Amino acid sequence: MILFILFLIYPLSTLPLLFYNIYNKRDRLSFLLLAVFLGYISLLYPPTGDLYVYTTKYYLYKDLPFDQFYKYYLLQSMDYILQILLFILAKFEIHCDISRFLYSTFSYYTIFKLYNNMVSNNLQLDCNKPDRFKCLLLLIFCFSLTIYTYRFYFSFILLLNAIYELFILNRKRGWFWLFFAIVNHFSYMIFLPLLFLAKLNIFNFNKWIALLIICLIFLIDTSSVGLMIQYLPFPGEVINHIMYYLDGYFAGEYLEDLSFNFKVGMFLRNLTLFPALIFFIVYYKKNKMTSVQQMMLSLLLLLAPFVAIYYRFVACTIFLFLFSFIYNYKNDRKNLIQLRVLCFSVAISFLCTMWFFRREFSINKESKLLYLSSFSVLNTTYSEKWIDKNVDIDGAPLYVN
Repeated sequence: MILFILFLIYPLSTLPLLFYNIYNKRDRLSFLLLAVFLGYISLLYPPTGDLYVYTTKYYLYKDLPFDQFYKYYLLQSMDYILQILLFILAKFEIHCDISRFLYSTFSYYTIFKLYNNMVSNNLQLDCNKPDRFKCLLLLIFCFSLTIYTYRFYFSFILLLNAIYELFILNRKRGWFWLFFAIVNHFSYMIFLPLLFLAKLNIFNFNKWIALLIICLIFLIDTSSVGLMIQYLPFPGEVINHIMYYLDGYFAGEYLEDLSFNFKVGMFLRNLTLFPALIFFIVYYKKNKMTSVQQMMLSLLLLLAPFVAIYYRFVACTIFLFLFSFIYNYKNDRKNLIQLRVLCFSVAISFLCTMWFFRREFSINKESKLLYLSSFSVLNTTYSEKWIDKNVDIDGAPLYVN
């Protein structure tokens, strides 16, 4: 109770105690408060990029009748959860930044809950406090590479929950988590047939077949994949939405407009993928997660020609492989070396991401966490006037301090 009250008064001061409780006791309240604190960071992140688009929709919904919202926005979006949440916040005059806080807090708490469950079922990791704490930091910093946990990455957390329920616990309610992932972001509809096939062990092949399939997938060009997409059993509007990312400018042409340093930055942000894949092949051993890993790897390589959507699923693949690593962790030299390499690569990616989004950090309000109470943080918002002054019509920051 004292910890909770102190968190309300000055959340930053509780961080050492939160980590102490998590390190020694894996205290549930400390996990929850840490998730809330990370949610505060997302709340104070500026509404740039995709966040700018959703913020403008929020202000539009304020004066929009429900019937028009339902007909012209909700039915047209195919991403229902966020649209409904923004409409509710707008009608109750709760500022839009709360949506980022809710998405992020739920995402981090779900990660901590899955981590806690896996550690509880892994006696070798449970008894090794330093390594299990490193694994937790690995997940926090890796997931923080997404900067904010909105539609796409929030759906991945729901998918991760579905995978845990379906493949680790063998519970059918995992399909409900997949359903929520789909209604939050339409692209996760592809996992409906993929997870079904994974449950049938279709992807559970040995590492030599895996290597062969990887080589064959690299030979599939964009036109071939696009043709296959056309025959998926999805509604026409869904196919068109998918092809928007797989054809034309966003299939890879936009990379021609980017600098060499930008491309290097994109590579370093996803650096962890390479040691994760190397360890997967070198130390290949079938377990409950193998089929899902190979399913994700096959999807990732299939989408490799389509840069825009490929890099999103790279982050998801990295996170899935890290979870699998923690699930199968053993107290031996082999796993210790893997843990150190993964921590090093994630650290490089995290620092690169900080540089990547330096313009956004130059105009954010995250420094307010140094002195604000929880109530003040939750009341902090980016007004329309502030957005007009600091963000252009494309969602990019207008200046750097």
